Amino acid sequence: MFPRRQSMVIEDQIKQLISEELGIIKNEISLTSDLIDSLGAEPEDMISIMQATELKFHIKVSTENWSKIRTIRDIAHLVDVYLEIKQIEL
Repeated sequence: MFPRRQSMVIEDQIKQLISEELGIIKNEISLTSDLIDSLGAEPEDMISIMQATELKFHIKVSTENWSKIRTIRDIAHLVDVYLEIKQIEL
């Protein structure tokens, strides 16, 4: 995993991305916020979040992995893992 400082940067970037995609104030989003139950994301929002995340971090996540996402922390962890794999492959 990436050092905690870098993980915090990734978490902050994801909160910003979610804020922009859902029109929610960034400070109202926590790592434990449930995208659907807490933040009101609809299926089309989840697709937009997925696409925006992949674009921002230059990763391609399988649909199976995206289907397991519920919270902001889940996205941050997923991005961490994919970026680590990407770094290893370089």
